[in-house]
Formats: sequence, structure tokens, C-alpha cells
Amino acid sequence: MGEEATKTIQTRLHIASGERSWLHDARLASREIFNQTIRLKQHGYTRTEIQKEVDRDDFLRNNKCAVVGKALQTWDSYHSLKEWWENQGDPDGGKPTPPSTDKSGAYPLVMAHTEGYRLTVDDDTCRIQFRISPKPYKKVKGHLRGEPDAMDELRDALASDEVDVGQAELLYRDGVYYLHVTVTREFDVPEP
Repeated sequence: MGEEATKTIQTRLHIASGERSWLHDARLASREIFNQTIRLKQHGYTRTEIQKEVDRDDFLRNNKCAVVGKALQTWDSYHSLKEWWENQGDPDGGKPTPPSTDKSGAYPLVMAHTEGYRLTVDDDTCRIQFRISPKPYKKVKGHLRGEPDAMDELRDALASDEVDVGQAELLYRDGVYYLHVTVTREFDVPEP
């Protein structure tokens, strides 16, 4: 019987070409899309309607779909928590509040592998090369750095047909860009 396990591998970007400002701009656009998605969801819009409303020329459509998906997951989590809270006989603590729609600043850029970002292994150096598309027709390229075990695991995932390299999130902290990549593998669970 097959089960799936997903792991997030955290890496740092070493940028070789492209503009760092494109990454910053894309993260600011992600915040705007997140805020707008939550606002529209509060007004009863469906996912399809939201996708049409938040479309923009300066942002990749695939990235937009991923950011909208993350915002809707946040909305669903809020509703699950609110429902749990309402079903408590005598709930302690405050009532959950909906996700904010007026935050400013950058938000993680969420991307699908091969569409918003692509990872490849350079055969000569064994480095994992990245290509991120923060804007249409704009590419930021370089290689990833990280803990040796994490890099080996990511290298193995890229070479395997049995491991799925999924979405990634681009984050920025203390002057460094990070790429958090999800990998999903299937494994057999023995019968008890």
C-alpha cells in the first residue's frame, strides 16, 4: 500500500545572472495577490473568479495560480480553526480572526517546478542550478547552496522518476534569498 511523504528542503540562492530587484518586485506582487485573494474570498468569489480578478501583466500566470492557492489554503485553515473554536463547549482564548488583507511588504513567491522555477544538476560541477522566472521574460539564474545532506537529497530527487519535485517558495531573510523546495516520494507501508 503506497503512502506519500512530502519534505521541504531549504537552500540558499547564489545568484549569477538577472536582477535581485526582480525577485523583490515579485515578492511584493505576491503580497498584493495574496491580499486581494483573501478580500475576494470574503466576498464569496470562487477560485476561478479570483484567478481572473487577480491576473496581472507583470506576474507569471503559473506563479499567480500558486500564490492564489496558498492564500486559499490560508483561508481554509482559518475556517477550520473557526469551526473547531465554535464547536467547543466553553472555548478558551479569543475567537480566530480571518487572515489580514491589509498587510504590506513582501510575501513568499510561490512557484511550480518547471514553470515558475526550474532546477537542474550540472554534470561538471555537481551543483544544482536554478532558473527562477519572477516576471514574464525575466530570468534569475545561479546555483543553490545548502547543507550537504539536503543538497544530496535534492540531487537524488531531481534524478529520480519516483520522486516529485513540487512547489517552491522564494523567501528573503537577513540579506539572503532562500528557496524552499518540496519533494514528495511514495513509500510502501507494510501490513500490520
